Amino acid sequence: MSSSVGAASAARAVKWSAFTTVARFALQLGAQVALARMLGPGNFGVYGIGMVVLTFATFLSGSRNSSTNPDVRARSKKLGQSHGGCPKKGFL
Repeated sequence: MSSSVGAASAARAVKWSAFTTVARFALQLGAQVALARMLGPGNFGVYGIGMVVLTFATFLSGSRNSSTNPDVRARSKKLGQSHGGCPKKGFL
């Protein structure tokens, strides 16, 4: 029984993941089209170069998602902090 529940949960997770990926792509495409219309060719080219540099720097730094980075989690545990960088005890 639990394997069928797990399979249904996994299928639902895959569907949501696919939906969010498609939605993110559509929103990014729409934003790019809107920026291209507002900025004009020269300024949009500068923006495009900046985005390429930023994306490449993010790729090289390896910090796409710091909460899944084992090095960041290990440092956070040593400092007694949660993944968000806030102290575990006495925060609020």
